[in-house]
Amino acid sequence: MNSSPQKVICYETPRKLYVGNLARTVQPAELKNLSSRFGTVVSVRILHDTKAGKRRIFGFLSFPSEAKRDAAMSLNGMELHGRTLVV
Repeated sequence: MNSSPQKVICYETPRKLYVGNLARTVQPAELKNLSSRFGTVVSVRILHDTKAGKRRIFGFLSFPSEAKRDAAMSLNGMELHGRTLVV
């Protein structure tokens, strides 16, 4: 009970991609595995937005270089968990 809360550190780069239209069941590891074929993925964040009664699940992928980020843009239109990704 006397332990201090742990901070989760997420390293991001300025070379990020937005990934939208995610299913509620998508896990960060799945998104990372899907995009790792384009190179190293520095970080993955999945966010849940429930404002205005709408459920939106989206994420951000960070890459170490612009070339790898640009290659990962080909994920746009790919299907994951029955949903079409918007990158």
